Amino acid sequence: MKKIYTTIILAFFVFIQTSVANTTSCSAQFTFTVSNNTVQFISASSTDSSLINTWYFGDGVSGSSLANPSYTFSSCGNYTVFHQVEQFDNNGNLICQDSTFQVVNIICNTPCNAVASFSAMMVNNQTNVYEFVNSSTVGTNSPVLCNWGFGDGMNVTTQNLSNQVHTYSASGLYNVCLIVTSGVLGTTNVCRDTFCMSVQAQVNTTPCNLSANFTSANTTAANTISFVNTSIGFAAGDSIRWTFGDGTVSYDLNPTHTFASAGNYIVCLRLVNNTLGAPPCVSEYCQQVTIVDSTPCNISPSFTYQISPNQNNLYVFTNTSVASTPITMVNWYFGDGTTNTNNNPTHVFTTPGNYNICMHVMTANGCTAVTCSTIVIAPTPQPCNLIAGFTYAPTSAVNTFDFINTTNGYAAGDSIRWTFGDGTVSFDNNPTHTYAAPGNYQVCLWIKKNPTAPGTAPCVAELCYSVVVNNPCNLAPSFNYSPAPNQNNTFLFTNTTLTANAPQVTWTFGDSTTATGNVVTHTFTDPGTYWVCMHVAVSNSCYADTCMFVVVNSNPQPCNLDANFIWQTTPQNSTSAANAVYFLNTSLGYMSGDSITWNFGDGSTSNQANPIHTFAGFGPYNVCLRVEHYVPGVIPCVSEICQAVSIPPTLLAYPNPATDVVNVNLALDSTTQVIAYLYNAQNILVNQTIVAGVSGNNTITFNTSNLAPGYYFIRIYYNGQFIVARFLKI
Repeated sequence: MKKIYTTIILAFFVFIQTSVANTTSCSAQFTFTVSNNTVQFISASSTDSSLINTWYFGDGVSGSSLANPSYTFSSCGNYTVFHQVEQFDNNGNLICQDSTFQVVNIICNTPCNAVASFSAMMVNNQTNVYEFVNSSTVGTNSPVLCNWGFGDGMNVTTQNLSNQVHTYSASGLYNVCLIVTSGVLGTTNVCRDTFCMSVQAQVNTTPCNLSANFTSANTTAANTISFVNTSIGFAAGDSIRWTFGDGTVSYDLNPTHTFASAGNYIVCLRLVNNTLGAPPCVSEYCQQVTIVDSTPCNISPSFTYQISPNQNNLYVFTNTSVASTPITMVNWYFGDGTTNTNNNPTHVFTTPGNYNICMHVMTANGCTAVTCSTIVIAPTPQPCNLIAGFTYAPTSAVNTFDFINTTNGYAAGDSIRWTFGDGTVSFDNNPTHTYAAPGNYQVCLWIKKNPTAPGTAPCVAELCYSVVVNNPCNLAPSFNYSPAPNQNNTFLFTNTTLTANAPQVTWTFGDSTTATGNVVTHTFTDPGTYWVCMHVAVSNSCYADTCMFVVVNSNPQPCNLDANFIWQTTPQNSTSAANAVYFLNTSLGYMSGDSITWNFGDGSTSNQANPIHTFAGFGPYNVCLRVEHYVPGVIPCVSEICQAVSIPPTLLAYPNPATDVVNVNLALDSTTQVIAYLYNAQNILVNQTIVAGVSGNNTITFNTSNLAPGYYFIRIYYNGQFIVARFLKI
């Protein structure tokens, strides 16, 4: 119907234009400008107000009688716009008439909806091979161009939203970016979006040194055998699986298994070392086990051990097993690849660590049994021979001093810290410091030996002096002293300060006594080290002080303080507050009356010997214990130790049991990368994902629809720590 109506109007236009056009100076010509769907029309005769204008806009909706109308079209497309002008005299007679038409094109701008996004996951447990899953979106039927940059100089361009698999040839952290372009290039209807993510690639070249092995022994229960894993190269976290030849399996480290009946069974131990970035390292060992109908063995294996008092890695083991028949064979397995067949052996462990010690015994009637115990070999502590020391002297600059580190045992690479008593610090070896105003300042030098062996207390020493900053009146106070002849504990002190006028000199000897004069003699009551100071004044505004240590028959005692502590988080069944930690001072040489300071790393401190502190979060926190022993006249004895204290967070999987999906919620304090691993009960990695964690709650989801029923573990790694959740797939 609309098409017929338009045809009639056009025919009418042609008729009018043919019959009356150009009768006078009437002109229907017009121009127009388009802005989105709105068009402004300008008539060539708009200045003649005597003309009658008629407009039809070609959309069959409405027209206008204005000379210069503005019209908004409801949709895009091509429209034939008709314009007619007429002029009549006062009697209504037509003077002139003209009409014309033009096509107006309304262009629709397709919205640009390009959103770049992708996720990354390792391929087949290889940490240098990633699949990047393109989850970008663009407008419907819009052309798309994807530019991938993998951060190692390699780039790929596709004309679709396909996924990409990329192999990194070197270990490192790579910034992977995807640029998505939507629309027709060369037009204004084009938009782009960029998304980037950092991935860690690790090229692993570790050889496979895994060698499976085990021993077996009868127990006191009928048809029951105990198995001990003696594999070489096995480590915590490796996958382990026992098959007993009767259709049953176990994933324990050292299982005990009861066979239903007598017979020969092939028992196999299979180990898998799942090193990220490398093919799985697999080793399997099998042996035949014979089960015979017999009377249960009556044997109770046990042993004790003692540590050598002179060597912390030398252990003496004693077999204390009890059996109804004589024990004829003993085999010891020390957890470091070595064995021994003596009844009561001694063994030296060459490196610190945790060792699983197993003893296998057999009696004269063929009964065998095994028992195991874990021992911890601590590192051998190294002696701390660090003795802090420094000297200082004023410079020619006002209120400025040079400090010289004279510490005994200090070496390049050791930690050093100066505190000048005015709120400022320096980490230079020999700093120069300027004070803002005169006064007495406590200057301390703190030294720590580097590196600290794992498991040992750091070697720390500290020394503090009182430094007097005088008024700037060009006084350079100095004095000397010497023992008085034939007088015990008596010294002669002489002022050597250069002054224009006779000064007033006051002495303090560090034993609560004073004296005045340029030259004085003083007898100390007891031996010791005394801080002797001289005050020189030439006027009320010009004075200066200087001090030095004076040793009176002193035999300083060695500093035998060795700060140390242990800590324990609140037990799960405890009624204490959440995040509470118990601290126990185990410092060697600590005595009642010594100064003790705890710094919990969260801005709070304590002077209790064994405090309990509640932290606001999980940590880690750098907790430091500082112990100081003071003896009058002797340089303070100081020891300090710091440990990282973390409160393990909890992680819950839901729904549990799970069917198609399982989720965990992870709360973060700041943005960080999170890696989630999914392991089955055999500790075999079955899936993993990398998530760009944000501050606040993060929900991590795994698809479990294709998993076999059983128990699984989700291990979350972020900020250098692991947390684990367990769930059941049904």
